[in-house]
Amino acid sequence: MAGLFIRDEAVNDLAVEVMKITGASSKTEAIGTALQCCNTFREKASSAVQAS
Repeated sequence: MAGLFIRDEAVNDLAVEVMKITGASSKTEAIGTALQCCNTFREKASSAVQAS
């Protein structure tokens, strides 16, 4: 399986940074982790708004 190619250099740099922070073994894993984190944050923010 080929590695993930990210055309945008700034986005690629962010993926590499997430790899370092999370210990991900690939950019694909790093981006998946980042997206899961964003989704969790969105769900918690939505729940907080509904509770208030």
